[in-house]
Amino acid sequence: MDRPGNAGDATTLKSPAHRAISALQATRPVTRGEGPVVNWKKHILPFVVIFLLVGLLSGGRGACTPDRANRPARPPDARVEELTLEGRPGHLPPRSYTIRAEIADTVQKRRQGLADRPGLEAGYAMLYVYDTPQRPEFSEGSTSFPLSLAFIKEDGTIAEIHKTKANDPRAIAPEEPVRYVLEVRSGWFEDRKVGVGARFVLPPALQGPPPGPQEPTADGQP
Repeated sequence: MDRPGNAGDATTLKSPAHRAISALQATRPVTRGEGPVVNWKKHILPFVVIFLLVGLLSGGRGACTPDRANRPARPPDARVEELTLEGRPGHLPPRSYTIRAEIADTVQKRRQGLADRPGLEAGYAMLYVYDTPQRPEFSEGSTSFPLSLAFIKEDGTIAEIHKTKANDPRAIAPEEPVRYVLEVRSGWFEDRKVGVGARFVLPPALQGPPPGPQEPTADGQP
């Protein structure tokens, strides 16, 4: 074993100043030609792999999820009417029992409905209006979000309420003829504790026959 001060113990020959300089030199970047070259590729490679994996996973989700930003929203010239439910409990604000309904009163509008839309705006619905009471069939196979669907009689009374899932392929028709069908966000009626027998106050503009021909219904009648 070398004693302190001997040539074999090189560290003891350095003063504190020398040791500080050596420490600084060890920590500063080393360039090619000045000493050992750091293999940056070895250190960067894991980060590159992680970045590529995140990109692939994000791309996979985008490929499976429809691009909602490119779907058509409510047309700017759509006709909208305000519907209000009767019998609002006193603890609920008036607006909670009111909904703005986009009117589908032609064959083309009723066939298109909410298909291919990204969703329903808060406080909005779609109301299908028929010239006479009938039994229309509804299928939400092209609607990518869940809905609550109400079949409504000519006087505004709710005859049936159904809930549909996103892209629901079922064909739903009322048991008795109705004049209106209302589509709202799923759970809208439950949130207000509204069920069959409740009544909507319909504006006078909706109580007359809608324009244009009517499509066949579950009864086979136009």
